[in-house]
Amino acid sequence: LRVWKDFFPNAQIIGCDIDNEILFEDERITSFHCDQTSQISIKKFCSNAKLDDDSVDIIIDDGLHNFFAGKCFFENMISSLRADGIYIIEDVTYSDMIKYKQYFTQLKHIYEARFVFLTSPLKVFGIDNNLICITKNEVQ
Repeated sequence: LRVWKDFFPNAQIIGCDIDNEILFEDERITSFHCDQTSQISIKKFCSNAKLDDDSVDIIIDDGLHNFFAGKCFFENMISSLRADGIYIIEDVTYSDMIKYKQYFTQLKHIYEARFVFLTSPLKVFGIDNNLICITKNEVQ
């Protein structure tokens, strides 16, 4: 969260985690409890963080790195994303990329999903070094 604070010098950074022991507040940073596998927990997080519909510029899911958890978090957070915002799911395994491709193919009339396969000399390609960048399609 502190890296994002430095990278976006004018942003209010809001984070969440299931581990209450690592939650903290700092200048322009607030963190809240959230279980990304629970719709109730995600809705409570949004309420506590005062995240309204269409109020967030960027959402970065760096959570459990699991398709079902990522899907749950996406489905319960996407309404908070502004029309021109971007939603990023990071550290996606190759097998989960296939599941996300199938999932977003069914939603292509609502969202555009870009699948980014990253390579690194330090990691074997396809393990969990991939991203999904999602934007909302313009309403016609």
